[in-house]
Amino acid sequence: MPIGSPDSDSTACSKEVEEGYTVIKTLGKGRFTEVKEVQQKGTRKHFAWKQVQLDKDPRCDLQIQLLRRVKHNNILRIYDVYWAAGVMDIMLELCSGTMADCIGSQRDTSGTSGYRTPSRTEVAKTLSQLLMAVNFLHENQVAHRNIKPCNVLLSSKRTWKLANFDLACDFDPGHHMSERVGSLPYRAPEIDQRKYTEKCDVYSTGVLFIAFVRGKEYVRSSLEDIKGSKGTEAAEELLNEKTWTSKLGYGALSLAKQMISLEEARCGSEEALRNPWLMQNLGSRPGLCCVVS
Repeated sequence: MPIGSPDSDSTACSKEVEEGYTVIKTLGKGRFTEVKEVQQKGTRKHFAWKQVQLDKDPRCDLQIQLLRRVKHNNILRIYDVYWAAGVMDIMLELCSGTMADCIGSQRDTSGTSGYRTPSRTEVAKTLSQLLMAVNFLHENQVAHRNIKPCNVLLSSKRTWKLANFDLACDFDPGHHMSERVGSLPYRAPEIDQRKYTEKCDVYSTGVLFIAFVRGKEYVRSSLEDIKGSKGTEAAEELLNEKTWTSKLGYGALSLAKQMISLEEARCGSEEALRNPWLMQNLGSRPGLCCVVS
C-alpha cells in the first residue's frame, strides 16, 4: 500500500519515503518507534523502515552515527536516513526474525519434550557470530549495552545481526561507564553498581547463550549466584553440567560460566572467540552463517 494512504496507518514521514517507497507490512512497534517492511519503487528492493519520534528519543542521532561507523557482517546495516517534521526515517537491512523467535520455535508447545537444543555446530556458529559483532564493537570502543534476544536479528541469508543501538555508547578504555541501562536478566550485575566496562556485553551474550542452549533465561538472584557458591534452584538447573555435556560436549558450560562471571573474572570477547570448545565445534572458519531450522 502507498505510504500515507488512509489504510497505511502511517504518521507523517519524509518526502523521500513518501515518494520512493511502498509499505508492505508492519513488523513491530516500540514506545517511540515503529518498524515496517517497505519496497523501494525504483529498485523493488525491500528494507525495514524504522520511524523514530525525535522529541521522545534523544539518543537517535547517536545511534545513527554509531551504525554508520560500525560496519560489520554481523551488525545490522543502515542504508539511508531521512528527516521530516518531528520524525527520523531510517532505512535498515530487512531481516526475517529475531533470536527470540528462534528460541520460541525450539520449544515444544505440547509440553511433552521441553526444548530442542540446536546442534553443537549450530550453537557454536551462532555464538561465534554474536561474539564477532561484540568484539568488533569493542575494538572500535563502542559498547552495545542492550544485547538480548529481540535485538539479535536473522537475515535472509541466515546470518545473525546485532541490532538496536538505542543504548549504545562510545567508551574510554581507561574509564568506567556509570549509566544504569539495559534489561534484566541480560543486564550485567556491575551495571547496577554504576561502575562497569565493555565486558557488560559479554555477560549479556553469555545469558543469551544459555537461553539459546536451554530455552530459558538465566536469572541471578544476587551477585553470589554467578560466583557458583549459591544460587536459585532454577539458575542451578540451567547450568547443570550433565545436561550441557550430553547436549554440547565438554567445555560449553565452562565457556558460559566464564561469560557470566563477575566482571573481574569474566573473559573478554576476543578471549571467548578463542575458546577451545567454540573453535572445535565451529566445523569451519568463524563467521559462516548459522542455519536455523
